[in-house]
Amino acid sequence: MNALSALPPKLRLVRITAGHFVAGIETDGMVRRAAPILRYMLGWQDARVELYCDARGWAMQEVVDVQAKKLDWDLDDANLWK
Repeated sequence: MNALSALPPKLRLVRITAGHFVAGIETDGMVRRAAPILRYMLGWQDARVELYCDARGWAMQEVVDVQAKKLDWDLDDANLWK
């Protein structure tokens, strides 16, 4: 068994933009949390969400966690001084 396969999948925040709303879902391959307007997507696989959004002309964009990125950069900078 690979050590990485024992880790839980990364939870991602995805912003969905339509003509009449902007809302988010959290997914790790399956939608785990969703804004109220998208609650019907709970339990959907990512591929289904993508097909559904594409068919309606909605845009999807992963929201990058700025704090996590900053932490990564700070740790990299700290390692330079050792």
